[in-house]
Amino acid sequence: FSKEELLGRNPRILKSGKTPPETYADLWAALKSGRAWQGELFNRRKDGSEFIEWAHIVPLSQPDGLITHYVGVKQDITEKKRLATELEVHRHHLVELVEERTAQLAGARKKAETANRAKSAFLANMSHEIRTPMSAIVGLTHLLQREQPTAQQAARLSKIDTSAAHLLAIINDILDLSKIEAGKLTLEH
Repeated sequence: FSKEELLGRNPRILKSGKTPPETYADLWAALKSGRAWQGELFNRRKDGSEFIEWAHIVPLSQPDGLITHYVGVKQDITEKKRLATELEVHRHHLVELVEERTAQLAGARKKAETANRAKSAFLANMSHEIRTPMSAIVGLTHLLQREQPTAQQAARLSKIDTSAAHLLAIINDILDLSKIEAGKLTLEH
């Protein structure tokens, strides 16, 4: 608006119809009682475009208390409000992303724990399944060594015995690892 278009006119020409009626009621209640008022007003420009302004309005009165004028300091906060709204949308979206990612991580963790339990159970089961025939091999090798085998047979039985003992040590280590993972290993001095 030009200066000429505004002089002598009521500020109502800026009304957009979007300022809540309660805001105007609060504004006039404060000003009529001689108090300053501040708040947001939703107004429109001459071209019809809307804007939001922060207004601080103070009543001016004569010595006898009669209010004669009002002084208003206003600031266009349209862009500030738009940015705040945009920031809130982004913040809300970020919260949703964090919640989604947290749920994905919880699911992945659950799958990993399930896979780890299955692996531990498999190791324990297979170790026991291998240990049983290995015990038979060790026992039968020991029995054959007591029956005075030939030198060649004794050498072969010794290799079988050494290899079986080595495999049993590996199996025992695997069982110990599965016990550690299950929290069931008892330490001895």
